[in-house]
Amino acid sequence: MSEISKVSRRDFVKVGGLAGAGLVLGVRFPRDRPWARATSLSPNAFVEIDTSGKVSIWVSQSEMGQGVFTSLPMLLAEELEADWESVKVLQAPAHPDKYGSQMTGGSSAVRGRWESLRTAGATAREM
Repeated sequence: MSEISKVSRRDFVKVGGLAGAGLVLGVRFPRDRPWARATSLSPNAFVEIDTSGKVSIWVSQSEMGQGVFTSLPMLLAEELEADWESVKVLQAPAHPDKYGSQMTGGSSAVRGRWESLRTAGATAREM
């Protein structure tokens, strides 16, 4: 069995100070902070808010006369508490992994999306 060596307080402070100084010298703080250059917030696939307060909302269903380009963005914008004048509505690209089912028809857009869009708006508002 090895022996337990006793260390004086003075030696402990010396070694601790040297180790601490070595850690401080090893830390590098970058001058360019990418998080400070952020131009927008995209908390989910449906909403993006830029630094000027403009809100872009992607609608994953097609507009076929049933008003999804108005009703779906309004659900999200209302929960987000966004000014409707600052909202831009965009057609989402075909991407089922990102947006889920993008089927449009039979008034299924609002009935199938209202809860997920309200959740997306509330999440973005809290962020």
